[in-house]
This record gives sequence, C-alpha cells and structure tokens, in this order.
Amino acid sequence: MGFAGGDSGGGAMPRRPITRSTGPTVTSLPDGKVDGGGAAQRWSASEVSAAMRACKAILKKYAAIAEPVSPIRHGVCGTPAPIRLIQLGRTPVRFDPPPTINCQMVAAVAKWLDTSIQPQARKHLGGTISTISVMSSYSCRRAYGRRKSRYSEHAFANALDIGGFTTRAGLDTRLLAHWGMTRRDIAARERAREKAAKKPPAQTKPSKVAVAPPAPVAVPPARPNVTIVPSGAATTAAAPPAAVDIMPPVPIRRPSLKERLRGSVRERVAARPSPKETERLQAYRNKVRKFLYPMSRLGGPKPKQRRRGRGQSG
Repeated sequence: MGFAGGDSGGGAMPRRPITRSTGPTVTSLPDGKVDGGGAAQRWSASEVSAAMRACKAILKKYAAIAEPVSPIRHGVCGTPAPIRLIQLGRTPVRFDPPPTINCQMVAAVAKWLDTSIQPQARKHLGGTISTISVMSSYSCRRAYGRRKSRYSEHAFANALDIGGFTTRAGLDTRLLAHWGMTRRDIAARERAREKAAKKPPAQTKPSKVAVAPPAPVAVPPARPNVTIVPSGAATTAAAPPAAVDIMPPVPIRRPSLKERLRGSVRERVAARPSPKETERLQAYRNKVRKFLYPMSRLGGPKPKQRRRGRGQSG
C-alpha cells in the first residue's frame, strides 16, 4: 500500500532496534553532506536549518519520536532533513521497521491515522492500531521501477509503503491478503466488460454435411375397429383402464435414528398383552403352581412328613 503519492514496491528498509522514549525527541541534524556517496552535492545551510526548524515543530505537534538522518542529496533525489520515524501520536503507533521519510510526511501520516485508519480499525477490527508494518520508504528511483517514467515520491522521502497493521489486542491484518481489488483492477475489469458487450456475437457458419433422405417406414394394414356387444346388454362407453404403478413408491427420506427408536418402542408397547390378558395369564400360572407345588406356608407338615405320619398311625 503506497501512501502520500508513493507507488507500491521498493525494497524493505533494514530493521533497527527501537528505543523507547518519554516524549517527542529530535536531536540536532548534521550538516548537509551527501548521503550515499557519489557526486559532491550539498544542500545549502539555509535549506537544512529551515527544514530542521519545520521538522522539530511538526514532530512536537504530533508527539512523534524520530531519529535524525543526514541530509540526502543524489541528483534530483533526497531531502534536506530526513528522519527515521519510530512512533507517532500520544496513543503511540509504532513503525516496524522505522521508515526514512521527511517531516511533511509525518504530518500527513498523523492526520491519516486520526481521520481514517483508527476509526476504521475500531469499526472493523474491534480496536485501535498499535503497529504499522513498513515495506519501503526512501528510495532514489522512478515510479514503478521503470527507466523512462517520472520520479517516484519515494525518491523525495515523501512516500511510505505499508504491508499491514496490528491492533493493540494483537490482531494482525495484511493488505496483500485482506485488501481486495484496487481501483485500477476494478477499472480494468469494467473496461474489459464494456469491450465484451460491444463486440458483436460470432456468427456460426452452417456446416456442409450431406444428409441422407429418411428411409420409408412400413405401415401395417389398418384393421377395422369392431366392438362385439352381447344381446340384451346396455351399450355403455367402456372406461379407460386404470394406470398401474409398476415401481413401488420411493420414500421421501430415510427416517432418522431417533424416529426409528420411537417406532420400535411403539411396536413393543403395541405387542404387550392387555391388562385382562395379563390377569388371566397370572391366574393360570398360580393354578399350575398350586397343583405342582402344594402350599406349605401355613405351618403344616411338609408332604414327606405327612406320609411318614400316616405310616406310623397305620
């Protein structure tokens, strides 16, 4: 995601250790020497001092913590007072890794966070952003990496490529994975759709294939339709035969396990004998027991003792 006029792309800045600070900090910037070697080009002292004053005011206004960088001048590329932005805002937002940008870009990012990013993060992510993942910042190159195009805003430290955001709750979102189609992609899709709509439909040419005439069909001789009616019977119109179902009806769906269990329970309940049948069966069982096993619960002698008593008495 390119911000403040920058195009997407460019190499990522090397990671640097981030030091914590209690408030906005700006140290004195060095003189206007060339950063990166090459031609002996310099920013004038007045340009550097004016840029430093403006930069200090911006960093203080937006509660930014930054690390000063030597003035950059390489051909048309560079800026007199670049900084590496570590964190921004009174509710701090960290930048990982710290990007090399100018201080006007710091002001633009601060306004962008307050008016757009943080409200959208509260709405869609359930919390505010705490860390911004940086893909690239200052790079002396032309737009989109082409040789014959305008210089990119990255060449003036006036652009920032963002890879993703992290909320204070730890939710991480990446632009390449979650952003969706860009305006350029949507416009290209619409142009392709309009072009396809204007294109006339392709006319299909008839194929030259020899078609043989249909073979004559043998027609059987017509038979007279004779209805024999017995004498004395009333002449009534015969009803057409009823349609017969050859295939059995197909169930709409297979009953569930719960329905099958309920059905088996109902079948078992229906198979149980009625109360009257149960009483008759129990009475029959009692009679059989009395016949086979005489009752001895009244305290009388057991059958064997009775037989012995009869033998002694005789």
